[in-house]
Amino acid sequence: METFLTILMALGIYVVLPLIVAAVVVGAVIWRSKKRAERTTEATTAEEAEAIARHPAKAIR
Repeated sequence: METFLTILMALGIYVVLPLIVAAVVVGAVIWRSKKRAERTTEATTAEEAEAIARHPAKAIR
């Protein structure tokens, strides 16, 4: 019984936990790309769009 629990714990730590972390990271990347796309489409001039593409952190509204 202890061996079974040890295997379950190892699966949780080395398999499930990295999958959860990867899902959070991928979700954050997708969210940031959507925010950047929204800011780019909201830009009124080509210069604003280029400035947002070059320095996205400065264009946070």
